[in-house]
Amino acid sequence: MPGSIAGICNTMIYGLVTNGNWMLNSFCLILVTVITLTYYSIMFAYIDTMTFAIMGNFIVFITIALYKIEKKDKMEFLAYKQIMQMNEELK
Repeated sequence: MPGSIAGICNTMIYGLVTNGNWMLNSFCLILVTVITLTYYSIMFAYIDTMTFAIMGNFIVFITIALYKIEKKDKMEFLAYKQIMQMNEELK
C-alpha cells in the first residue's frame, strides 16, 4: 500500500513537470488522489489519517508550484513580446 501511494506522489511530480494548465492539472491531481484513497478505504479498509494529511499537503504544494511556474512562464513570454515590439518600433 505505501508503495502505491508513493506512486501517486510520483505521478503528481510528473504532472508538475508536464504542466500545461495549472487549473486543469490541479483538478485532475485532486480527482485521482480522492478516487484512489477512496478505493483503498473501501476495498482494503486502509484508513490512515496521516496518509490523507500528507496527500492533502502534497496537493497544496503541487498546486502552488504549478501556479507559480505557469505565472513565471507567462511573464517571460510577455516580456519577450514586449522586447520584440520595442525592437520593431526602433527600426
